[in-house]
Amino acid sequence: MARHTKSEHIQIVVALIGLVGVICAALITTFQTDAGKAPEPVSIEANATRMSGSKDLAPTGPVKITGVIIGKADAEPVVTEALTRFGPRDEVAITVRYQADESVANFPVRISARVMSAMLNGVREATTDVSRAGNSFWTFRFSPDDEWVGQQFVWIQIDGRDVYGQQFDVVEGGRRLK
Repeated sequence: MARHTKSEHIQIVVALIGLVGVICAALITTFQTDAGKAPEPVSIEANATRMSGSKDLAPTGPVKITGVIIGKADAEPVVTEALTRFGPRDEVAITVRYQADESVANFPVRISARVMSAMLNGVREATTDVSRAGNSFWTFRFSPDDEWVGQQFVWIQIDGRDVYGQQFDVVEGGRRLK
């Protein structure tokens, strides 16, 4: 059996990381193709119902996503500080703003947020049902039960259909970066 040098081990690890990146890119492309063109992220002020001039993220159906923001919420009902980098023990909050039409009173619509690591493990999912018409929001909160480090991907779904996706990072050492 041949012995490998430290530099050969590093090259193998780098190649594996590159392979995981290619697989994740293919998965994201598949999700975007399945749901149509990926929507642009929309900035939302914490106390606004909808920013003027913003575009709907999900243009069809009884519920339209009007904004998504990922970050820190603490004790607030909405994300108060937008972040894309978290420490391994930080709670990740995702506020989804939406507009629901009258039909949801008879036929509720499920909105869900799904978070998965770049290594394709540790899937976390939270859901809410929309049954009241009008503009509103829901904040999904994800607290790690063990340390999660590296790239994480979040998808927002309406009745199981991907309508929005974004990547965020969890960095080691518990230090939050902005």
